Amino acid sequence: MKRTFTLDQAVTMAISVIAGVFLVVGTVGAATTISTNISTGGNLTVSGTASTTLFSATGISYFGGTATSTFSAAGVLSAVGNTSLVTASTTGAVSVAGALWVGGNATTTAAGAFSTGSTISVSATSTLASTTITHLAVGSTTPSQIAVAEAVIEGTATTTLQLSTSKAAPGGTCIQLEGPAGVNYRIYISGAGALVTEAGVCK
Repeated sequence: MKRTFTLDQAVTMAISVIAGVFLVVGTVGAATTISTNISTGGNLTVSGTASTTLFSATGISYFGGTATSTFSAAGVLSAVGNTSLVTASTTGAVSVAGALWVGGNATTTAAGAFSTGSTISVSATSTLASTTITHLAVGSTTPSQIAVAEAVIEGTATTTLQLSTSKAAPGGTCIQLEGPAGVNYRIYISGAGALVTEAGVCK
């Protein structure tokens, strides 16, 4: 049987075909799902938001904005410029090859203790609530028995200089002074409770 189309039917069919083409193009442009890898020899440009559950880069990665996430490095993480961290924590040791600048408080233990195997040099005034040391040299950055400077002990009320020993059988304390001629003198309390001043050294 031979079938004929009228002009109205032809126009309707053409409009339907064109609408279908635009619908397919719009759907492809809006969202496309690819289940295989994408490989390109040039640049990959994404105008919208790109998200992934795993990001791997064998070369250099550049972030123009702020990158916030959990970052893990199996090797060495190196920063050529300055690195700013709001909060930094580590479960292992921290090693600094150069100078360490701390704007706030530096603590190495939970009690707030700071320990060093060498010398701590302070150019400004330091206030210590309680200090325990085995040897104090004033005016020298290297602990020694000789230091050229002055020790000033000052307080708003009565200033107390206390010399004591932690031995089970205390042997007393001694103050050693050097006289004008280079002769050493010692001051101590005798067994009878008298103040003794004589030439000699304490040790």
